[in-house]
Amino acid sequence: MSFFNWRKSNTGWKIDQEKNQISKDDGFSKMVTRVFPELKKFESTFSMQGVDSFKRIYEYKISTFPNPTEIHFRLTDLIEPPPDHYMVKDGVILENEIARDNFESLKKEISWQKMEMSGDVGYAQLFFILSKNSEIVSRAEYRDFLFKNQTRIISGIIKTQEAIKDDSIGLFEIDTYSSGGKLIQYRDMKGLSVKERMAKIHSEDFTNFKKNLFSKTGITEKEFGDCNEILKHIGELMEVEK
Repeated sequence: MSFFNWRKSNTGWKIDQEKNQISKDDGFSKMVTRVFPELKKFESTFSMQGVDSFKRIYEYKISTFPNPTEIHFRLTDLIEPPPDHYMVKDGVILENEIARDNFESLKKEISWQKMEMSGDVGYAQLFFILSKNSEIVSRAEYRDFLFKNQTRIISGIIKTQEAIKDDSIGLFEIDTYSSGGKLIQYRDMKGLSVKERMAKIHSEDFTNFKKNLFSKTGITEKEFGDCNEILKHIGELMEVEK
């Protein structure tokens, strides 16, 4: 059962409580996640310009106190659009898929993994699934989860901003897009060719700098990249919870 009764957020996520689903449609692509709380499963579909892509079905489990509130999930079924063709069924990669290039990726997907704020299954799905399992995560626990993550991300943004103030490493921070988040980038990129820019962005020094930086900030690089949108969504949910 869910303790929410809201339809659409300003971040573009639309909630259909009757269907237990959350969706986002930007006019070009559409993502739909439908939750089946009794089965502890959810289904994810993605389409572009009205053309269906793969359907993914996952099973999930929720951990709570005394452990941190977390969702772990794994792929059980991967189905190509009609006529339905299974690539993964009941958590097993079918034999005809083993020789394909995506075999290693599928092996990872059928293994249990933690649901992250900025993963392929992201923050909106994480919050929605938790809201649909109020027998596990109480309303008070859910509010606490939202508040702790809001505080963690804000603190992480501040720590990241303070860390890149040192001009000696030639970095600066820019918004990637108005509703998204932030990106760490080199300051001295003007005059460089595309090839030179790409080489600098993907350099070992830059990669190691970011890895070291985000190990100390309490947020991931992906969360930093989506921080504006995540915080806006959390704010909307907390308003509903008042």
